[in-house]
This record gives sequence, C-alpha cells and structure tokens, in this order.
Amino acid sequence: MKTIFYLFFPVLFVRVFARCGGSDCSCGDLRQLELNGTLNAPYSEGPGCTRSITCAKKWQTYVVFYWHNSEIDRPSDARDDYGTADTNNIQNSLDQSATDVFALFGMICENQTWFITKYPFGVSYYNSDDVSVAIGESLDGKKSEIYDFKCEQ
Repeated sequence: MKTIFYLFFPVLFVRVFARCGGSDCSCGDLRQLELNGTLNAPYSEGPGCTRSITCAKKWQTYVVFYWHNSEIDRPSDARDDYGTADTNNIQNSLDQSATDVFALFGMICENQTWFITKYPFGVSYYNSDDVSVAIGESLDGKKSEIYDFKCEQ
C-alpha cells in the first residue's frame, strides 16, 4: 500500500500544482502586444496568468481589438475593422492618474490568447465621416481579443 502511495502521490502533486499554483501561462508574454513591443512601464507577473501593468490614464493609453475577434457587435457606421477600449473618458475626463491596466480592462488568458473583459469608459471608433464615436453602454463581460495596446507613462 505504501508503494502505491509513493508512486501515486508525486503524479497527483504535479497535476494539482500545474492546475492551481503553476506559474506557466499559455498566452505568452503580454508585453509583446504593446504597440511598439517595447513596454517601459512598471510590469510584474503573478501566479498563473496574473499580471500588473502600470500606465497613466491618458488618451494615449488604450487597447485595440478587431470587431471580428470580439463579442461586441461592430457598429454599422464604423469606418475601420477595429475599435479601442480607453482608460479615460475621451470626451470630458481630466483624470490622468496611474492605474493597473491589466485589472482595469479585466485582461484574461484563454486558449493561448489574451482578452479584455472590462470597458470602464466603453469603446470608441471612427465613423464613416471620420468622427470619433464613443459607445458608453455596459459592455463588461464581453470578450475582445487584444490586438495591441498602448501604455502611456
């Protein structure tokens, strides 16, 4: 009986550790999705796919996603194939404080792909008249694959 325990326990331990406490993340390095691939912001990695990226909440900090890789329907007047999730209300906010964009946008790893699931200020896009339009309705919980992001300091 002891022999079975000693043979079975290491296999069980490895499997439980890999699922619950392993530090491997199948999505790869999130920093490579930064617009220029040269993230200079404070960045740290936690267990699993937990990350922390500290950026300023300025109009230059945003996440780009393609409508066809998102659970958000493409607006009929959208000029481009993509939209942006912003860290600031473009229309009237002056808040430029630092924030953890990983938490702010609810970034998650699923099927080896990085997604956002929170849209604190909605999304924006350009319409056919070249005017920036903001969608402010509640979009939280809808997944959008991260194409790239910009982190302003």
